[in-house]
Amino acid sequence: MEIEMDPLGSLNQIAARVPNLQLDRLNEEGAKHALVLPFLQALGYDVFDPQQVIPEFTADAPGIRSEKVDYALFHRGQPVILIECKQPSTKLSTRHQSQLFRYFGAVNAKVGILTNGIVYRFFTDLMAANKMDEDPFLEIDLLDINESAVSELRLLTRDELNLEGMIQSATNLRYLRGMHETLDRQVTDPEPEFVRWLAKHVFDGPMTGTRTEKFTELSRVAFRDVIASRANEAIRSALQQDDQPASAPVLTDESTDVDEVDHDDSEPKKNSGIETTVEEIEAYFVVKSILRTALSPERIAFRDQKSYASVLLDDNNRKPVCRLRFGAKTMQIGLFDAEKNESRHPIESLDDIYTHAETLRETALGYDN
Repeated sequence: MEIEMDPLGSLNQIAARVPNLQLDRLNEEGAKHALVLPFLQALGYDVFDPQQVIPEFTADAPGIRSEKVDYALFHRGQPVILIECKQPSTKLSTRHQSQLFRYFGAVNAKVGILTNGIVYRFFTDLMAANKMDEDPFLEIDLLDINESAVSELRLLTRDELNLEGMIQSATNLRYLRGMHETLDRQVTDPEPEFVRWLAKHVFDGPMTGTRTEKFTELSRVAFRDVIASRANEAIRSALQQDDQPASAPVLTDESTDVDEVDHDDSEPKKNSGIETTVEEIEAYFVVKSILRTALSPERIAFRDQKSYASVLLDDNNRKPVCRLRFGAKTMQIGLFDAEKNESRHPIESLDDIYTHAETLRETALGYDN
């Protein structure tokens, strides 16, 4: 049985089903069938082939008392990945790793996965051979999918399984995570050594106590400024290169009505007082991430107007997906029904847009019917 490989797309499809599942009523077996087995299929494994996937796997090894791990994934006749499952309501912790830990060395596996169906934690043996590390080298959360993390999964897919490459990648991820944590600490609470290192690049005098305090605060400000500047630059650059024919978001006058003008007949208005904000751009990418599970992402376009920004299908003003009405103090998202009547919904943060994911998908798909 050939399994089509698209881990990111497949995981997004699984994630789209999660809001419709009654997770508090889903036991471990239910989670396996609804979430874990589709996850393994997303990695290219045929869950019905016992040469690839064995449920309730038992290993004969000293010190192991007929315990079973939920799944073992096989490669060339050997178990290489072990999976321990818990029910979705379980908050994963180190105490849930004990059974997986015991099996890991006994069967000479290289990867252990602990999951509650929503969160998947990946372990290997970086610190000591055949002894599973206490900390995961990778984590996938279906409710907050990180594309860069998903890209690491390719080394664990059946077609591209590369254990040596995975271990090297896991080593790099461990170092990167440590560097990230170190840099993150410097943002909020710069260490004296870091402050002195930074100060010597701009100041030649002695670092007295007063100067150290001053440069500590300046370090915090400088970090925040650099992060904000880079983030804004990246967002705007990504929007400009978003497979659209225009080099920037289309700006139109707010008087344009949904049913009046098509994109082909409208031209950007210069000096119209339109200012595209970072929040609008970020919201656009949130909507786009929601719709990518149902539509090709290059079909999702952005147009800004004076009092709101529009997300359109096919860059067509007659196909509005939603309107982003972001003011200085309040944020609203405008949703459309089948007759293109707009209803406004207040949101506290951009994350609240995900609560309207089903409506957004229905609206966008409705234009293709």
